[in-house]
Amino acid sequence: MCANVPDVPGVDLEKEYGLIEQHAYTVTGTLLVEGNKLLKIRNPWGHGEWNGKWSDKDASWTPELKKKYDIVDADDGIFYMDVHDFVKYYDEVTVLYFKDNWDHFNYCDLKMTNKQQITSNISNYSQQRRNNPRLI
Repeated sequence: MCANVPDVPGVDLEKEYGLIEQHAYTVTGTLLVEGNKLLKIRNPWGHGEWNGKWSDKDASWTPELKKKYDIVDADDGIFYMDVHDFVKYYDEVTVLYFKDNWDHFNYCDLKMTNKQQITSNISNYSQQRRNNPRLI
């Protein structure tokens, strides 16, 4: 699963929140911590992280929670983010699922530009993949 941070005019998201605009991140997992729904996210560059709520340095991670969930305070590109912040700062999520020895895949693209309405495009690409040299 891949997620994109949009360009926000007048706001330097990298300076203020650690998020790189016009950059894709990988969503690698989920975690439920004391009723908080968190997404585990990785910057593919291996460095540069969200610095808001539930970031590595955030006080929400008590020493007990850090130990329980193996949270490491390092600039390794891996961070957690509350699902509400995720919807606020990301504008697109893409899910790609390959099956049948990579001969067939399903694709779902969620656009979150209007935060009140999320649109989706779900497709099945078995024939297109076989006939498209870019996808072989």
